[in-house]
Amino acid sequence: MDSDGKGDFLVEVPYATAMQRLIAGIIDLMIISLISTPVFIFTAGYSPFVQLSLATSSAIVLMILYYTLTEGYLSTSPGKKIMNLYVLDYESLRPISYRQALVRNAVRITDSFLLYLPILLNKDGRRIGDGAAGTVVVSKRRISVRIISPEEYKRRKLLEDGAYSMDLAVAEALIEKVKEKAGVLSIDILENAIKYIERKTGFDVETIKRRSIETVGGDDPGSILAFSVLAGYIPARSIVSQQDFAEILEKASLFAFSQEDRKLLSIKAGVLKGIDEAEKSTRSLRAEIILKPIRESPRLFREISPFFLISLLILLLSTFFAMWMPSDLVNRLKELMGKDGLKMPNPFVMAIMIILNNIKVWILLYGEGPLIIASPSITAVNGIILGSVGNLLIKEGRALDLISGILPHGVMELTAILIASSIGIKMGLSLIFPGSKSRYESLKTVAMRYSDLMVFSTILLLIAGFVEAFITPIIMKEHIIAITISLLEIIILYLFLLKFK
Repeated sequence: MDSDGKGDFLVEVPYATAMQRLIAGIIDLMIISLISTPVFIFTAGYSPFVQLSLATSSAIVLMILYYTLTEGYLSTSPGKKIMNLYVLDYESLRPISYRQALVRNAVRITDSFLLYLPILLNKDGRRIGDGAAGTVVVSKRRISVRIISPEEYKRRKLLEDGAYSMDLAVAEALIEKVKEKAGVLSIDILENAIKYIERKTGFDVETIKRRSIETVGGDDPGSILAFSVLAGYIPARSIVSQQDFAEILEKASLFAFSQEDRKLLSIKAGVLKGIDEAEKSTRSLRAEIILKPIRESPRLFREISPFFLISLLILLLSTFFAMWMPSDLVNRLKELMGKDGLKMPNPFVMAIMIILNNIKVWILLYGEGPLIIASPSITAVNGIILGSVGNLLIKEGRALDLISGILPHGVMELTAILIASSIGIKMGLSLIFPGSKSRYESLKTVAMRYSDLMVFSTILLLIAGFVEAFITPIIMKEHIIAITISLLEIIILYLFLLKFK
Protein backbone atom coordinates (compact mmCIF):
# COMPACT_ATOMS: atom_id res chain seq x y z
CA MET A 1 0.00 0.00 0.00
CA ASP A 2 1.07 3.58 -0.49
CA SER A 3 1.45 5.19 2.89
CA ASP A 4 3.53 8.23 2.02
CA GLY A 5 1.11 10.15 -0.15
CA LYS A 6 2.53 8.80 -3.41
CA GLY A 7 1.09 6.45 -6.00
CA ASP A 8 -2.25 6.05 -7.71
CA PHE A 9 -5.05 3.74 -6.77
CA LEU A 10 -5.10 0.63 -8.92
CA VAL A 11 -8.64 0.25 -10.19
CA GLU A 12 -8.17 -3.42 -11.03
CA VAL A 13 -8.75 -6.14 -8.46
CA PRO A 14 -5.28 -7.10 -7.12
CA TYR A 15 -4.85 -10.35 -9.06
CA ALA A 16 -1.25 -11.35 -9.72
CA THR A 17 -0.07 -10.43 -13.21
CA ALA A 18 1.20 -13.04 -15.67
CA MET A 19 4.71 -11.56 -15.43
CA GLN A 20 4.72 -11.73 -11.63
CA ARG A 21 3.63 -15.38 -11.76
CA LEU A 22 6.22 -16.18 -14.43
CA ILE A 23 9.07 -14.79 -12.33
CA ALA A 24 7.76 -16.58 -9.22
CA GLY A 25 7.51 -19.80 -11.22
CA ILE A 26 11.09 -19.52 -12.46
CA ILE A 27 12.34 -19.03 -8.89
CA ASP A 28 10.35 -22.04 -7.68
CA LEU A 29 11.60 -24.21 -10.55
CA MET A 30 15.18 -23.30 -9.66
CA ILE A 31 14.54 -24.43 -6.08
CA ILE A 32 12.85 -27.65 -7.25
CA SER A 33 15.80 -28.36 -9.57
CA LEU A 34 18.18 -27.91 -6.66
CA ILE A 35 16.14 -30.33 -4.54
CA SER A 36 16.06 -32.83 -7.42
CA THR A 37 19.84 -32.81 -7.95
CA PRO A 38 20.57 -35.66 -5.47
CA VAL A 39 18.19 -37.91 -7.42
CA PHE A 40 20.18 -37.46 -10.64
CA ILE A 41 23.46 -38.06 -8.78
CA PHE A 42 22.02 -41.16 -7.09
CA THR A 43 20.83 -42.73 -10.37
CA ALA A 44 24.05 -42.08 -12.31
CA GLY A 45 25.23 -45.67 -11.95
CA TYR A 46 22.01 -47.35 -13.08
CA SER A 47 20.75 -48.33 -16.52
CA PRO A 48 19.14 -45.71 -18.80
CA PHE A 49 15.70 -47.15 -18.00
CA VAL A 50 16.14 -46.70 -14.24
CA GLN A 51 17.61 -43.22 -14.71
CA LEU A 52 14.76 -42.14 -16.97
CA SER A 53 12.09 -43.64 -14.74
CA LEU A 54 13.42 -42.11 -11.52
CA ALA A 55 14.21 -38.74 -13.14
CA THR A 56 10.79 -38.20 -14.73
CA SER A 57 8.81 -39.62 -11.83
CA SER A 58 10.72 -37.75 -9.11
CA ALA A 59 10.54 -34.47 -11.06
CA ILE A 60 6.74 -34.60 -11.29
CA VAL A 61 6.17 -35.90 -7.76
CA LEU A 62 8.63 -33.42 -6.20
CA MET A 63 7.05 -30.52 -8.05
CA ILE A 64 3.55 -31.41 -6.82
CA LEU A 65 4.82 -32.11 -3.29
CA TYR A 66 6.82 -28.86 -3.16
CA TYR A 67 3.90 -26.66 -4.18
CA THR A 68 1.34 -28.58 -2.11
CA LEU A 69 3.33 -28.37 1.12
CA THR A 70 4.45 -24.75 0.76
CA GLU A 71 1.11 -23.40 -0.43
CA GLY A 72 -0.84 -25.55 2.01
CA TYR A 73 1.33 -24.42 4.91
CA LEU A 74 1.86 -20.75 4.02
CA SER A 75 -0.61 -20.00 1.20
CA THR A 76 2.43 -19.11 -0.88
CA SER A 77 5.56 -20.73 -2.27
CA PRO A 78 9.11 -19.37 -1.87
CA GLY A 79 9.00 -17.94 -5.39
CA LYS A 80 5.59 -16.36 -4.81
CA LYS A 81 6.69 -15.02 -1.43
CA ILE A 82 9.62 -13.19 -3.04
CA MET A 83 7.16 -11.65 -5.52
CA ASN A 84 4.63 -10.86 -2.76
CA LEU A 85 2.06 -13.25 -4.24
CA TYR A 86 -0.39 -15.36 -2.24
CA VAL A 87 -2.87 -18.11 -3.09
CA LEU A 88 -6.29 -17.50 -1.51
CA ASP A 89 -9.68 -19.17 -1.68
CA TYR A 90 -11.60 -17.59 -4.55
CA GLU A 91 -14.85 -17.19 -2.62
CA SER A 92 -13.78 -16.37 0.94
CA LEU A 93 -10.36 -14.80 0.13
CA ARG A 94 -8.89 -16.72 3.06
CA PRO A 95 -5.72 -18.88 3.05
CA ILE A 96 -6.18 -22.15 1.17
CA SER A 97 -6.23 -25.66 2.62
CA TYR A 98 -3.82 -28.50 1.87
CA ARG A 99 -6.55 -30.16 -0.21
CA GLN A 100 -6.88 -27.07 -2.39
CA ALA A 101 -3.10 -26.84 -2.72
CA LEU A 102 -2.93 -30.50 -3.78
CA VAL A 103 -5.73 -30.18 -6.34
CA ARG A 104 -4.52 -26.91 -7.93
CA ASN A 105 -1.03 -28.31 -8.35
CA ALA A 106 -2.03 -31.76 -9.58
CA VAL A 107 -4.05 -30.04 -12.31
CA ARG A 108 -0.92 -27.99 -13.08
CA ILE A 109 -0.20 -30.85 -15.52
CA THR A 110 -3.09 -29.67 -17.70
CA ASP A 111 -1.98 -26.04 -17.44
CA SER A 112 1.56 -27.02 -18.47
CA PHE A 113 0.16 -28.83 -21.51
CA LEU A 114 -1.76 -25.67 -22.43
CA LEU A 115 1.35 -23.50 -21.83
CA TYR A 116 -0.51 -21.70 -19.01
CA LEU A 117 -2.56 -19.78 -21.57
CA PRO A 118 -5.65 -19.67 -19.28
CA ILE A 119 -3.73 -17.18 -17.10
CA LEU A 120 -3.66 -14.77 -20.04
CA LEU A 121 -7.16 -15.56 -21.29
CA ASN A 122 -8.99 -15.11 -17.98
CA LYS A 123 -9.34 -11.58 -16.62
CA ASP A 124 -8.74 -12.84 -13.07
CA GLY A 125 -5.61 -14.73 -14.15
CA ARG A 126 -6.95 -18.06 -12.91
CA ARG A 127 -5.47 -21.10 -14.59
CA ILE A 128 -7.39 -24.40 -14.80
CA GLY A 129 -5.78 -25.59 -11.55
CA ASP A 130 -7.20 -22.51 -9.81
CA GLY A 131 -10.61 -23.30 -11.24
CA ALA A 132 -10.42 -26.91 -10.05
CA ALA A 133 -9.39 -25.93 -6.52
CA GLY A 134 -11.42 -22.72 -6.22
CA THR A 135 -8.34 -20.55 -5.70
CA VAL A 136 -6.90 -17.28 -6.98
CA VAL A 137 -3.38 -15.82 -6.91
CA VAL A 138 -3.27 -12.25 -5.62
CA SER A 139 -0.54 -9.63 -5.45
CA LYS A 140 0.11 -7.74 -2.24
CA ARG A 141 1.92 -5.06 -4.21
CA ARG A 142 -1.20 -4.26 -6.20
CA ILE A 143 -3.27 -3.37 -3.12
CA SER A 144 -2.59 0.34 -3.40
CA VAL A 145 -4.42 3.57 -2.62
CA ARG A 146 -3.59 7.21 -3.14
CA ILE A 147 -3.68 9.15 0.08
CA ILE A 148 -4.97 12.58 -0.88
CA SER A 149 -3.46 15.79 0.50
CA PRO A 150 -5.23 17.90 3.16
CA GLU A 151 -6.07 20.55 0.55
CA GLU A 152 -7.59 17.99 -1.83
CA TYR A 153 -9.42 16.35 1.06
CA LYS A 154 -11.08 19.67 2.03
CA ARG A 155 -11.93 20.51 -1.58
CA ARG A 156 -13.42 17.10 -2.37
CA LYS A 157 -15.38 16.94 0.85
CA LEU A 158 -16.95 20.27 0.00
CA LEU A 159 -17.69 19.35 -3.63
CA GLU A 160 -18.83 15.74 -3.18
CA ASP A 161 -21.15 16.57 -0.29
CA GLY A 162 -21.57 13.00 1.03
CA ALA A 163 -21.38 11.24 -2.37
CA TYR A 164 -17.84 10.11 -1.63
CA SER A 165 -15.43 9.08 -4.34
CA MET A 166 -13.02 6.23 -3.65
CA ASP A 167 -10.16 8.53 -2.64
CA LEU A 168 -12.31 10.55 -0.25
CA ALA A 169 -13.85 7.41 1.24
CA VAL A 170 -10.38 6.02 1.96
CA ALA A 171 -9.28 9.33 3.48
CA GLU A 172 -12.33 9.41 5.79
CA ALA A 173 -11.75 5.82 6.92
CA LEU A 174 -8.04 6.50 7.42
CA ILE A 175 -8.74 9.56 9.58
CA GLU A 176 -11.13 7.56 11.76
CA LYS A 177 -8.62 4.72 12.19
CA VAL A 178 -5.70 7.06 13.03
CA LYS A 179 -7.84 8.82 15.66
CA GLU A 180 -8.84 5.43 17.06
CA LYS A 181 -5.21 4.32 17.27
CA ALA A 182 -4.17 7.62 18.87
CA GLY A 183 -6.75 7.04 21.57
CA VAL A 184 -4.78 4.11 22.99
CA LEU A 185 -1.34 5.75 22.80
CA SER A 186 0.27 7.23 25.89
CA ILE A 187 0.51 11.01 26.36
CA ASP A 188 4.32 10.83 26.10
CA ILE A 189 4.18 9.10 22.70
CA LEU A 190 1.65 11.63 21.39
CA GLU A 191 3.70 14.59 22.63
CA ASN A 192 6.85 13.17 21.03
CA ALA A 193 4.94 12.65 17.76
CA ILE A 194 3.81 16.30 17.73
CA LYS A 195 7.37 17.48 18.48
CA TYR A 196 8.58 15.33 15.55
CA ILE A 197 6.02 17.01 13.28
CA GLU A 198 7.21 20.43 14.45
CA ARG A 199 10.83 19.58 13.64
CA LYS A 200 9.99 18.08 10.24
CA THR A 201 7.68 20.86 9.05
CA GLY A 202 9.23 23.87 10.78
CA PHE A 203 5.74 24.94 11.89
CA ASP A 204 4.95 25.84 15.46
CA VAL A 205 2.31 23.96 17.44
CA GLU A 206 -0.35 26.62 16.94
CA THR A 207 0.03 26.53 13.15
CA ILE A 208 -0.20 22.74 13.12
CA LYS A 209 -3.30 22.85 15.32
CA ARG A 210 -4.93 25.48 13.11
CA ARG A 211 -4.32 23.45 9.95
CA SER A 212 -5.57 20.34 11.74
CA ILE A 213 -8.82 22.10 12.67
CA GLU A 214 -9.27 23.36 9.11
CA THR A 215 -8.75 19.84 7.69
CA VAL A 216 -10.18 17.29 10.10
CA GLY A 217 -12.13 19.51 12.47
CA GLY A 218 -10.06 19.17 15.65
CA ASP A 219 -6.79 20.03 17.34
CA ASP A 220 -6.57 17.08 19.73
CA PRO A 221 -3.54 14.75 19.33
CA GLY A 222 -5.57 12.21 17.32
CA SER A 223 -6.74 14.85 14.84
CA ILE A 224 -3.21 16.25 14.53
CA LEU A 225 -1.86 12.78 13.74
CA ALA A 226 -4.63 12.18 11.16
CA PHE A 227 -3.90 15.53 9.50
CA SER A 228 -0.16 14.74 9.50
CA VAL A 229 -0.73 11.39 7.78
CA LEU A 230 -2.76 13.10 5.02
CA ALA A 231 -0.05 15.74 4.67
CA GLY A 232 2.66 13.07 4.47
CA TYR A 233 4.44 14.31 7.58
CA ILE A 234 4.10 10.89 9.20
CA PRO A 235 4.04 7.62 7.20
CA ALA A 236 0.72 5.83 7.63
CA ARG A 237 2.54 2.54 8.24
CA SER A 238 4.06 3.98 11.42
CA ILE A 239 0.58 4.20 12.94
CA VAL A 240 -1.64 1.63 11.22
CA SER A 241 -0.77 -2.03 10.70
CA GLN A 242 -1.59 -4.19 7.71
CA GLN A 243 -4.66 -5.49 9.53
CA ASP A 244 -5.68 -1.90 10.32
CA PHE A 245 -5.34 -0.99 6.66
CA ALA A 246 -7.64 -3.87 5.71
CA GLU A 247 -10.19 -2.45 8.14
CA ILE A 248 -9.71 1.01 6.60
CA LEU A 249 -10.50 -0.36 3.14
CA GLU A 250 -13.50 -2.23 4.52
CA LYS A 251 -14.89 0.90 6.17
CA ALA A 252 -14.14 2.96 3.04
CA SER A 253 -16.30 0.50 1.09
CA LEU A 254 -19.22 1.64 3.28
CA PHE A 255 -18.48 5.32 2.70
CA ALA A 256 -18.02 5.17 -1.09
CA PHE A 257 -20.96 6.32 -3.21
CA SER A 258 -20.33 4.30 -6.37
CA GLN A 259 -21.34 0.65 -6.26
CA GLU A 260 -18.26 -0.25 -8.30
CA ASP A 261 -15.99 1.58 -5.84
CA ARG A 262 -17.66 -0.15 -2.89
CA LYS A 263 -17.15 -3.55 -4.50
CA LEU A 264 -13.49 -2.93 -5.38
CA LEU A 265 -12.69 -1.60 -1.91
CA SER A 266 -14.43 -4.55 -0.31
CA ILE A 267 -12.48 -7.03 -2.45
CA LYS A 268 -9.18 -5.31 -1.69
CA ALA A 269 -10.01 -5.38 2.02
CA GLY A 270 -10.82 -9.09 1.82
CA VAL A 271 -7.62 -9.84 -0.08
CA LEU A 272 -5.49 -7.94 2.42
CA LYS A 273 -7.19 -9.71 5.34
CA GLY A 274 -6.46 -13.05 3.67
CA ILE A 275 -2.81 -12.12 3.13
CA ASP A 276 -2.52 -10.88 6.71
CA GLU A 277 -3.96 -14.16 8.00
CA ALA A 278 -1.62 -16.17 5.77
CA GLU A 279 1.42 -14.25 7.04
CA LYS A 280 0.46 -14.57 10.70
CA SER A 281 -0.65 -18.20 10.81
CA THR A 282 0.35 -21.55 9.34
CA ARG A 283 -1.64 -24.72 8.76
CA SER A 284 0.04 -27.83 10.14
CA LEU A 285 -0.40 -31.31 8.71
CA ARG A 286 -2.64 -33.33 10.99
CA ALA A 287 -3.50 -37.02 11.12
CA GLU A 288 -7.02 -36.07 10.08
CA ILE A 289 -5.69 -35.27 6.61
CA ILE A 290 -5.05 -39.01 6.19
CA LEU A 291 -7.81 -40.43 8.40
CA LYS A 292 -10.64 -38.45 6.78
CA PRO A 293 -9.90 -39.69 3.23
CA ILE A 294 -9.87 -43.27 4.50
CA ARG A 295 -13.28 -42.78 6.12
CA GLU A 296 -14.77 -40.99 3.12
CA SER A 297 -13.32 -43.22 0.40
CA PRO A 298 -16.07 -45.90 0.35
CA ARG A 299 -18.83 -43.32 -0.16
CA LEU A 300 -16.88 -41.44 -2.82
CA PHE A 301 -15.88 -44.67 -4.57
CA ARG A 302 -19.50 -45.73 -4.86
CA GLU A 303 -20.31 -42.37 -6.45
CA ILE A 304 -17.70 -42.83 -9.19
CA SER A 305 -18.29 -46.58 -9.64
CA PRO A 306 -19.88 -46.19 -13.12
CA PHE A 307 -16.76 -44.34 -14.31
CA PHE A 308 -14.59 -46.92 -12.54
CA LEU A 309 -16.25 -49.64 -14.62
CA ILE A 310 -15.71 -47.60 -17.81
CA SER A 311 -12.02 -47.19 -16.93
CA LEU A 312 -11.76 -50.91 -16.16
CA LEU A 313 -13.31 -51.71 -19.54
CA ILE A 314 -10.82 -49.42 -21.32
CA LEU A 315 -7.94 -51.11 -19.48
CA LEU A 316 -9.17 -54.64 -20.27
CA LEU A 317 -9.86 -53.92 -23.94
CA SER A 318 -6.44 -52.32 -24.47
CA THR A 319 -4.76 -55.18 -22.58
CA PHE A 320 -6.44 -57.88 -24.68
CA PHE A 321 -5.74 -55.89 -27.83
CA ALA A 322 -2.02 -55.79 -27.02
CA MET A 323 -1.94 -59.46 -26.04
CA TRP A 324 -3.27 -60.66 -29.38
CA MET A 325 -1.69 -58.11 -31.67
CA PRO A 326 1.96 -58.42 -32.76
CA SER A 327 4.11 -55.89 -30.93
CA ASP A 328 7.82 -55.28 -30.31
CA LEU A 329 7.09 -53.04 -27.30
CA VAL A 330 8.72 -55.46 -24.85
CA ASN A 331 11.87 -55.66 -26.97
CA ARG A 332 12.02 -51.86 -27.08
CA LEU A 333 11.65 -51.75 -23.29
CA LYS A 334 14.51 -54.24 -22.99
CA GLU A 335 16.70 -52.01 -25.15
CA LEU A 336 15.81 -49.02 -23.00
CA MET A 337 16.73 -50.92 -19.84
CA GLY A 338 20.28 -51.28 -21.11
CA LYS A 339 22.71 -54.14 -21.33
CA ASP A 340 21.34 -55.80 -18.20
CA GLY A 341 17.98 -56.22 -19.88
CA LEU A 342 15.29 -56.88 -17.33
CA LYS A 343 17.67 -56.82 -14.38
CA MET A 344 16.43 -54.35 -11.79
CA PRO A 345 18.22 -52.48 -8.94
CA ASN A 346 18.13 -53.64 -5.34
CA PRO A 347 14.62 -54.01 -3.82
CA PHE A 348 14.74 -50.75 -1.89
CA VAL A 349 15.65 -48.65 -4.95
CA MET A 350 13.14 -50.62 -6.98
CA ALA A 351 10.41 -49.90 -4.42
CA ILE A 352 11.14 -46.18 -4.62
CA MET A 353 11.16 -46.31 -8.41
CA ILE A 354 7.87 -48.23 -8.55
CA ILE A 355 6.11 -45.99 -6.01
CA LEU A 356 7.25 -42.78 -7.72
CA ASN A 357 6.27 -44.10 -11.14
CA ASN A 358 2.83 -45.20 -9.93
CA ILE A 359 2.20 -41.85 -8.22
CA LYS A 360 3.35 -40.10 -11.39
CA VAL A 361 0.83 -42.11 -13.45
CA TRP A 362 -1.88 -41.30 -10.89
CA ILE A 363 -1.07 -37.59 -11.07
CA LEU A 364 -1.12 -37.67 -14.88
CA LEU A 365 -4.50 -39.43 -14.92
CA TYR A 366 -6.01 -36.99 -12.43
CA GLY A 367 -4.11 -33.85 -13.46
CA GLU A 368 -4.88 -34.24 -17.17
CA GLY A 369 -8.56 -34.98 -16.55
CA PRO A 370 -9.65 -31.53 -17.77
CA LEU A 371 -8.10 -32.35 -21.16
CA ILE A 372 -11.10 -34.72 -21.53
CA ILE A 373 -9.50 -37.53 -23.57
CA ALA A 374 -6.19 -37.65 -21.65
CA SER A 375 -7.32 -39.93 -18.79
CA PRO A 376 -8.87 -42.62 -21.01
CA SER A 377 -5.81 -42.44 -23.30
CA ILE A 378 -3.32 -42.91 -20.43
CA THR A 379 -5.42 -45.81 -19.11
CA ALA A 380 -5.33 -47.41 -22.56
CA VAL A 381 -1.53 -46.97 -22.81
CA ASN A 382 -1.08 -48.71 -19.46
CA GLY A 383 -3.32 -51.52 -20.71
CA ILE A 384 -1.19 -51.88 -23.86
CA ILE A 385 2.01 -52.11 -21.78
CA LEU A 386 0.39 -54.70 -19.51
CA GLY A 387 -0.90 -56.68 -22.49
CA SER A 388 2.48 -56.60 -24.27
CA VAL A 389 4.27 -58.01 -21.22
CA GLY A 390 1.50 -60.60 -20.85
CA ASN A 391 1.85 -61.57 -24.49
CA LEU A 392 5.56 -62.24 -24.01
CA LEU A 393 5.09 -64.38 -20.89
CA ILE A 394 2.23 -66.38 -22.38
CA LYS A 395 4.32 -67.18 -25.46
CA GLU A 396 7.04 -68.43 -23.13
CA GLY A 397 4.50 -70.64 -21.33
CA ARG A 398 4.57 -68.56 -18.15
CA ALA A 399 0.92 -67.59 -17.83
CA LEU A 400 0.85 -68.43 -14.11
CA ASP A 401 3.99 -66.36 -13.60
CA LEU A 402 2.10 -63.48 -15.20
CA ILE A 403 -0.79 -63.81 -12.76
CA SER A 404 1.42 -64.40 -9.73
CA GLY A 405 3.79 -61.60 -10.71
CA ILE A 406 1.08 -58.97 -11.16
CA LEU A 407 -1.86 -59.61 -8.86
CA PRO A 408 -0.21 -59.41 -5.38
CA HIS A 409 0.59 -55.74 -5.91
CA GLY A 410 -1.60 -55.14 -8.95
CA VAL A 411 -4.87 -55.34 -7.04
CA MET A 412 -4.06 -52.18 -5.09
CA GLU A 413 -2.07 -50.54 -7.85
CA LEU A 414 -4.69 -50.98 -10.57
CA THR A 415 -7.48 -49.97 -8.20
CA ALA A 416 -5.69 -46.68 -7.49
CA ILE A 417 -4.96 -46.12 -11.19
CA LEU A 418 -8.58 -46.80 -12.18
CA ILE A 419 -9.83 -44.45 -9.45
CA ALA A 420 -7.63 -41.70 -10.91
CA SER A 421 -8.89 -42.45 -14.41
CA SER A 422 -12.50 -42.35 -13.17
CA ILE A 423 -12.07 -38.94 -11.55
CA GLY A 424 -10.21 -37.68 -14.63
CA ILE A 425 -13.06 -38.74 -16.92
CA LYS A 426 -15.58 -37.14 -14.58
CA MET A 427 -13.57 -33.90 -14.51
CA GLY A 428 -13.44 -33.82 -18.30
CA LEU A 429 -17.19 -34.32 -18.54
CA SER A 430 -17.77 -31.56 -15.97
CA LEU A 431 -16.15 -29.11 -18.39
CA ILE A 432 -18.18 -30.34 -21.37
CA PHE A 433 -21.48 -30.41 -19.48
CA PRO A 434 -21.27 -27.76 -16.73
CA GLY A 435 -25.04 -27.44 -16.38
CA SER A 436 -26.15 -24.22 -14.70
CA LYS A 437 -22.66 -23.60 -13.25
CA SER A 438 -19.68 -21.98 -14.88
CA ARG A 439 -17.11 -24.42 -16.24
CA TYR A 440 -14.67 -23.63 -13.43
CA GLU A 441 -17.38 -24.06 -10.78
CA SER A 442 -18.41 -27.37 -12.33
CA LEU A 443 -14.79 -28.54 -12.43
CA LYS A 444 -14.23 -27.50 -8.82
CA THR A 445 -17.28 -29.49 -7.68
CA VAL A 446 -15.77 -32.68 -9.08
CA ALA A 447 -12.08 -32.06 -8.36
CA MET A 448 -12.52 -31.01 -4.73
CA ARG A 449 -15.25 -33.54 -3.95
CA TYR A 450 -13.06 -36.47 -4.92
CA SER A 451 -9.74 -35.12 -3.62
CA ASP A 452 -9.97 -37.47 -0.63
CA LEU A 453 -9.69 -40.37 -3.07
CA MET A 454 -6.36 -38.92 -4.18
CA VAL A 455 -4.95 -39.36 -0.67
CA PHE A 456 -6.49 -42.83 -0.31
CA SER A 457 -5.04 -43.89 -3.67
CA THR A 458 -1.59 -42.64 -2.66
CA ILE A 459 -1.74 -44.90 0.40
CA LEU A 460 -2.66 -47.85 -1.86
CA LEU A 461 0.24 -47.04 -4.19
CA LEU A 462 2.73 -46.84 -1.32
CA ILE A 463 1.67 -50.27 -0.09
CA ALA A 464 1.62 -51.72 -3.62
CA GLY A 465 5.13 -50.41 -4.32
CA PHE A 466 6.64 -52.17 -1.31
CA VAL A 467 4.70 -55.36 -2.08
CA GLU A 468 5.96 -55.33 -5.66
CA ALA A 469 9.56 -54.76 -4.61
CA PHE A 470 9.82 -57.02 -1.56
CA ILE A 471 6.98 -59.58 -1.55
CA THR A 472 6.04 -60.30 -5.17
CA PRO A 473 9.56 -61.53 -6.11
CA ILE A 474 9.40 -64.04 -3.23
CA ILE A 475 5.93 -65.49 -3.87
CA MET A 476 5.59 -65.16 -7.65
CA LYS A 477 6.86 -68.73 -8.16
CA GLU A 478 4.51 -70.00 -5.46
CA HIS A 479 1.45 -69.63 -7.65
CA ILE A 480 -1.14 -70.91 -5.16
CA ILE A 481 0.13 -68.64 -2.38
CA ALA A 482 0.34 -65.61 -4.68
CA ILE A 483 -3.15 -66.13 -6.09
CA THR A 484 -4.62 -66.80 -2.63
CA ILE A 485 -3.09 -63.60 -1.23
CA SER A 486 -4.36 -61.68 -4.26
CA LEU A 487 -7.91 -62.99 -3.84
CA LEU A 488 -7.85 -61.99 -0.16
CA GLU A 489 -6.70 -58.51 -1.18
CA ILE A 490 -9.57 -58.22 -3.65
CA ILE A 491 -12.13 -59.35 -1.08
CA ILE A 492 -10.88 -57.07 1.71
CA LEU A 493 -10.30 -54.00 -0.47
CA TYR A 494 -13.60 -54.13 -2.33
CA LEU A 495 -15.64 -55.08 0.72
CA PHE A 496 -14.23 -51.90 2.25
CA LEU A 497 -14.85 -49.74 -0.83
CA LEU A 498 -18.33 -51.10 -1.53
CA LYS A 499 -19.56 -51.23 2.05
CA PHE A 500 -23.00 -49.75 2.62
CA LYS A 501 -24.14 -48.05 5.77
